[in-house]
Amino acid sequence: MRRKIYLGGAIGLSIVVVVACILGSAMLRNGSKTTTGSRASQILAASFKATPTVGTPPLAVHFTDTSTGSPTSWTWDFGDGTTASGRNPSHIYREIGKYSVSLVIAGANGQNTVTKGGFITVADSMPRPNWAIILDDDFDAAGVPSHWLPYSGSYAGIHDGCAAPSQVQAPGDGYLHLLMQYRSTGICGHSWYLGGIQVAKAYGGVDQAITVRWRVVPSADPDAVRSTRIIPMRWVDDPKFQWYQGEADYCEGSRLGGCYVYLHYTAASQITHGLTFDLTQWHTFRVEQRNHQVTIYIDDMQHPVWVYKGTTKTIPGAVMRTVLQQECALTTGCPPTSYAGDQEDVQIDWITIENAK
Repeated sequence: MRRKIYLGGAIGLSIVVVVACILGSAMLRNGSKTTTGSRASQILAASFKATPTVGTPPLAVHFTDTSTGSPTSWTWDFGDGTTASGRNPSHIYREIGKYSVSLVIAGANGQNTVTKGGFITVADSMPRPNWAIILDDDFDAAGVPSHWLPYSGSYAGIHDGCAAPSQVQAPGDGYLHLLMQYRSTGICGHSWYLGGIQVAKAYGGVDQAITVRWRVVPSADPDAVRSTRIIPMRWVDDPKFQWYQGEADYCEGSRLGGCYVYLHYTAASQITHGLTFDLTQWHTFRVEQRNHQVTIYIDDMQHPVWVYKGTTKTIPGAVMRTVLQQECALTTGCPPTSYAGDQEDVQIDWITIENAK
């Protein structure tokens, strides 16, 4: 019994030792694989994307870090002499040219760099072979150009709603200003005055594209002093149509976080679409109407944010003119006189109008 036990114990011990060795080797191999995989997942590899990568100056570009390896710091070189830190920065390119962008990331396992040559292209104009520019205003010179006329709800230039030409200003600082401002004298006496302009009839058309770069400089109390902005709008200038058969408000609203498209086609019906972007920042807004279709771009002129394919009823073949309008907020009206020292400033950097070829 002892011999059997001895022999059996020796055999069992041998088996245990062999099994232990096998298991130990397997565990070491598995452990080695796990360790290798863990280390691999921590290797830093810098990468990024951006939108838009092509446009006209000033071109606002948002960069998004897509690096792997758990970086803890980011250093950007935008290629125009400026740098930044932070994971997902934004940058404005103001000069024409091609720019290489570099990103250096760092973390517990060192650092890594990626450079994309000629990544950003800033051009003086975007090639649009099917469009012909008929108006191009940059408002650099002092004075509102003569082809912009007063507007407040009709092409007759009626100054209702306390809109006044003096609220549309181009002082020579490079911008056109539409001001919501309290005045003690004028056509409405002590009241809030607003600005709106329309382009001359010679610049109207059926199928047109409007590109405008603009922003809102809000009042000190934007919850109280804020206007309803309609930039841009196209107002029907065709005797065959009433306003409700073709008025197109491409960016209308009082919010600073976005606006709405309203395409009117009957007195009680309209196409509506919401757009979300920060109106206090500079944006290039482009709308194209062609063959009963409306296409809208914001900053990225290659990829539209909204396309509506209409019909002759919803997008009629009517002659329209471009309007830039500001009025008291529709939801709250004009603020009380206690805010008389405050104002809102809608700034237009430049605008172009193109006819379809």
